[in-house]
Amino acid sequence: MNKMGKVSVQTPTQEYRNFQTPEERSCDGENILEIYGFSSTLTNRDLMDVFAAYSRTFFHIKWVDDTHALGVFASPLVADEVLNTNLPNVKTRPLKEATALSKAKAKTLNLISTPLPRPKTCLSSARRLVSGALGIRVQVSETKREEERQMLRDAREKKRQEARQRQDIWEKD
Repeated sequence: MNKMGKVSVQTPTQEYRNFQTPEERSCDGENILEIYGFSSTLTNRDLMDVFAAYSRTFFHIKWVDDTHALGVFASPLVADEVLNTNLPNVKTRPLKEATALSKAKAKTLNLISTPLPRPKTCLSSARRLVSGALGIRVQVSETKREEERQMLRDAREKKRQEARQRQDIWEKD
C-alpha cells in the first residue's frame, strides 16, 4: 500500500479476472495480447511451449522486458480464446489494459492494426470437387491449369523453406 498525499493505492488481493464476463475479457478485435506475470528466467522457448496449442496458426512473441512480452496471434478470435484460457506460469491481458511500455513497444513495432496478408488461392481444388459432385466436366485452358499447378508448387516450396528456416533457428539455440 502506497500513500501519496491523502490518496492511498492498494493492490488487489484477488484475481479480479475470475469475476469478469467473457465480454469484459475480450480484446475488442485486437490480435495482440500482453503476456505477463512470469519469471524473468523464462526463455522464448518456454513461452512458445506455453502457447504450443496456438502455434498451429500464426503466433509470434515480441519481448518487451524480462517479465513482459507481446503475443501476436493470427486473428482476434484466437487472441480471445487465449485470453479466456488459464495458462500455466503466465497471465495474459488485452493490449488496451497493458502496461505503457508494452503499448509503446506495440506501436513502435507497428503491430497495431496490421492485418495478416491473405494467402493466394487456387481454384483447381474447388473446381474439381464441384465438378465431381455435379458430375460434369469443366473445361479449363491448359495455360490456366499450368498456372494453377505452378502456384501450388510454389506454395509447397515456400512452406518447405519456412519449415527449414524454423528448424535451423531451433538448432542454433
